[in-house]
Amino acid sequence: MKKLVLLFAALLVAGFCEKLSGEIQRVWTSADGKKLTGTLEGQGEGWVKLRVKDKIYRLKLEKLSQTDQDYLKTQAGIKQAVERKPDPGKQYSWKIATIDSEGVVGTPTSLAFSPSGQPAISYYDGSNRALRYASFDGFNWITETIDSEGDVGTSTSLAFSPSGQPAISYYDLTNTDLKYARYDGRKWTTQTIDREGRVGWFNSLSFSPSGHPAISYHKYPNYLKYASFDGVNWTTEAIDSEGGSLGTDTSLSHGPDGHPAISYSDDTNKGLKYASYDGRKWTTKAIDREGRIGGYPSLAFSPSGQPGIAYVDKSNGGLKYAHRVIVKKGSAALKSAPEKAEE
Repeated sequence: MKKLVLLFAALLVAGFCEKLSGEIQRVWTSADGKKLTGTLEGQGEGWVKLRVKDKIYRLKLEKLSQTDQDYLKTQAGIKQAVERKPDPGKQYSWKIATIDSEGVVGTPTSLAFSPSGQPAISYYDGSNRALRYASFDGFNWITETIDSEGDVGTSTSLAFSPSGQPAISYYDLTNTDLKYARYDGRKWTTQTIDREGRVGWFNSLSFSPSGHPAISYHKYPNYLKYASFDGVNWTTEAIDSEGGSLGTDTSLSHGPDGHPAISYSDDTNKGLKYASYDGRKWTTKAIDREGRIGGYPSLAFSPSGQPGIAYVDKSNGGLKYAHRVIVKKGSAALKSAPEKAEE
């Protein structure tokens, strides 16, 4: 605390209050009431980085006032750490780092960024048949084993909750179950979500705007399933079972309205399908059946709220993209629009 007090005092004497690096500034207050003006450069579990007078200071969150700590939990605080516009005059380069090389690791992987902007990866440790997690704290990568009970993690999906805590959905190959791991800020806990048959492969994890997790996944041999948490209990349901093998690749996302949607493969008809929930019921739709397509779909929503799907054309070895457009009934656009553009 003495070090922080001296820092605040020195900056106040210097009268430093000009704008820094083109970022929005904020008056920060220490736990003992001292104030300074600076920009947020990054934050992590229990720490924050502030740029003050062209110098970056890494401080423990407990050194800041409770008001500032609460502020850092909001998107308003996080957004200050994001560069508003790319500088066309800047030169960029890629940096490559080896995160984990202990044994046969990294197949498959799932990458996500925390609300503070730090990367994290869930991945399979083939040597020990375990689920592992790597996170960057702003200075170093930290790796840890999350679950090693049996052969787990051969299919994995990582996501961060709105509160900033990581969670992972993954497949338990030993018991052929769907499992879920979450970090509460202190420790990881794991649980089995679905154990009815061979379930959990090709899983995709997403959080609703309210902060509740949901998972899309495959049940062998021909089901697309969906699991959701309401704050108390997990509920699982079959979304699509019409035809043969469904859901062998899935991608789950929540739209701006908070409702879930899933893009997935229809292996029987060699096509791409889309399932959406409107708050009352699920509807499914074939999006593309032109050849042997629909592999490795990735679903995301545009800022306007319309879904888009990237996927593989297995027949021709190409990349395809489908997106939903809005057209008026009876218009020429509707008559000429392909069926996959309708909803």
